Amino acid sequence: TLQEALLRLRQSAPEAVAPVFAQLERDVTVLRLPLGDALRRTQAQLDDRMWDSCVAVFGLAERTGGSELRKIIGRFAQTMRADLELRRTIRAQQAQQIDSARLTMLMPIGVVVFLRLFYPNADRFYASVPGEALLLVCGVSIIFGYWLMLRVGEVPHVRRLVRD
Repeated sequence: TLQEALLRLRQSAPEAVAPVFAQLERDVTVLRLPLGDALRRTQAQLDDRMWDSCVAVFGLAERTGGSELRKIIGRFAQTMRADLELRRTIRAQQAQQIDSARLTMLMPIGVVVFLRLFYPNADRFYASVPGEALLLVCGVSIIFGYWLMLRVGEVPHVRRLVRD
């Protein structure tokens, strides 16, 4: 049954979440809580959107009975795999955005260093007040552009659907 499978997770779960499943087992076997209630108690401990979804699916499976369990769990597994793949894609795009922002920020600095090293007379303009002001404006715009690129590439944090 679903309950037996969930209670067996205590032995096979990763160390980080094993205490949560041990508590689930105690809640069901010692305190005699219904499985749905015991699962809802684990949500606060794990504090994870995916686990919230799992608890909802397990509750649905418990209410519909064993006949639909395989279909429900199968569809849920497909949804979770798709969600994980989407998260991986988003993380890869975020990393690419951060790399682009860093490159965009470092490129003008590299040009200035190149000019100073290979064209010593080119920096005379920047030794004047208008030149220093131009460098200041460029520096501020570089920092603002870097910040803006990071903001554009940022994905907002998704809130949990379940509140304690």
